[in-house]
Amino acid sequence: MESLRKISGYFRATFIKRTILVAMVLCGIHFNNSSLCCPSQRVCIIQTATADIGIREIGGNNKGPEVEAILRHAGMPAGSNWCSAWVMRVLDRCDVKHTVNAWSPTSTPLSKCIYQRGKNQKFKAQPGDVFSLYYSNLGRIGHTGFVAEYKGGDSVITMEANTNAGGTRDSNSGDCIIRKKRPIKSIYRVAQWVD
Repeated sequence: MESLRKISGYFRATFIKRTILVAMVLCGIHFNNSSLCCPSQRVCIIQTATADIGIREIGGNNKGPEVEAILRHAGMPAGSNWCSAWVMRVLDRCDVKHTVNAWSPTSTPLSKCIYQRGKNQKFKAQPGDVFSLYYSNLGRIGHTGFVAEYKGGDSVITMEANTNAGGTRDSNSGDCIIRKKRPIKSIYRVAQWVD
């Protein structure tokens, strides 16, 4: 019985040591005062946004348990537009300092803008940057999301919420979070919240 207790104690101690070691590695703590390479905020944004792909409205326009959780995070009621609320939640989850709220024009303020259509600038964007679309019928920015990849050329891959494969925003067709390929000419602004 005593030997069984020793074996059990050994396994418990080994398990605890390994758990602590794994936690230290995941938290970026290393033994000889050298730090491990922790994921950057930019990587965090892409990973967090990618994990949300597939969240969709259920039971009506701008509704459903996951959509309503995104809206609650931004202090908005069910049924509200949620593209910018999702951007806000992803940035919050990655500890990015920002001023984005549930209103899409806040996603790409001029102070963070690295590109604006019509300003004689060459399009530039990195994964994790925030883009916005301008709607003339609204007279303002009316949609936002993240740049997923841009390798030059005339299109950009985005990740965005409250949209659909047909390209419309806030429709009654079962909006969700998806990856899309958008023409550069449709992008109004790109903001860089992280270096």
